[in-house]
Amino acid sequence: MLSGVEQTCLVIPLRPDAREATRDWLHALHGARADDLARSGRRLGLDRQAWFAAGGGNDLLIAMIEGTDVRRAMSLLAVSMDPFDLWFKQSIGNLTGLDLNDPPAADLAALLLGYAAESVPEPQIAASGSVA
Repeated sequence: MLSGVEQTCLVIPLRPDAREATRDWLHALHGARADDLARSGRRLGLDRQAWFAAGGGNDLLIAMIEGTDVRRAMSLLAVSMDPFDLWFKQSIGNLTGLDLNDPPAADLAALLLGYAAESVPEPQIAASGSVA
């Protein structure tokens, strides 16, 4: 834990046919649903989320999550009836088969090493879709 913030990483296998749907979902989270994701994160007590899709035959959905109490945030999400949270959980289920309404008991990944350069600005998404 760094300065009172918990950080964890979730790695979830995607369904075999979910690669394109996952990219579409991630684009929606970054675009049309970005404000909803931010509101949900604040309500759940999450400070930062980063979502990735990895390929190479064994496609994965990877999430890096930060907050003061990530386990509590996951518990709140599991019981949430907020329309965005319901859509989010249904999307995860459709893409991975994981039911976030009743997640499996598992320990959260523990951060073992973190590094942040103090003078490096956060990357920005350029209008063309490339990283600036």
